[in-house]
Amino acid sequence: MRVYDNRYAADLRRHDLAVRLIGHGARTETVRRWTGLSKTRVRSLCRSYSAREGESLQYRLRGPAPNSIGKILHSPEVRSEAAVLAGLCRELAVISAERSADPARTLPGLGTGEKLCSAFEVYRLALPFGTLTLEHLICLVTTLSRHEDFEIGHCADCDALILVDRLGNQRLRCALCQSDGTREARNKRLVLPKIEQPTRGSVPKPALAPGYQQLPLLEAPTIASED
Repeated sequence: MRVYDNRYAADLRRHDLAVRLIGHGARTETVRRWTGLSKTRVRSLCRSYSAREGESLQYRLRGPAPNSIGKILHSPEVRSEAAVLAGLCRELAVISAERSADPARTLPGLGTGEKLCSAFEVYRLALPFGTLTLEHLICLVTTLSRHEDFEIGHCADCDALILVDRLGNQRLRCALCQSDGTREARNKRLVLPKIEQPTRGSVPKPALAPGYQQLPLLEAPTIASED
């Protein structure tokens, strides 16, 4: 029997995807829903993963998964990270341009799960100390696939990716532009001061640091010549 026959390919993909999800701290129910494996099989893989890696999986979260990104996007930094993740998922076709009425049921699958893990792994490589988890990403993708409350947009000043609350009245600006002001204001702060050119025959005086005073030059002592 060849292990790589087509009839075993799907089982191998389910196993590999489950290991990736477990490694990223996904809940047992999340792994079961995205891979199609039973809870017993998922728990067995968790024990095998823990023994193989030599570490416990106590960091895996318990309880229900997050279901509202409004509670996740509690700071400008987190909103910026979520926009980066959303852009990655859109490029990998995890988030479709077409509206999904029930993404919690239609999104989970092997192909989408593999792309989801790839997007999260790229995010972790770019931001090793990022605050978003894989469960947060699943909640984000599920919400954006509905195309109801939130959508992916661009900052009106710098064209960066942002998450737009379709029911809100906030201006389409990223967190950096909101904190630093408009592009024109930032450019003004970057303008170098004009340096006056000295006129012919004059020598410009060197600028002194604050708190220092110009000291008079000492006269050179005269040396008496020997007769």
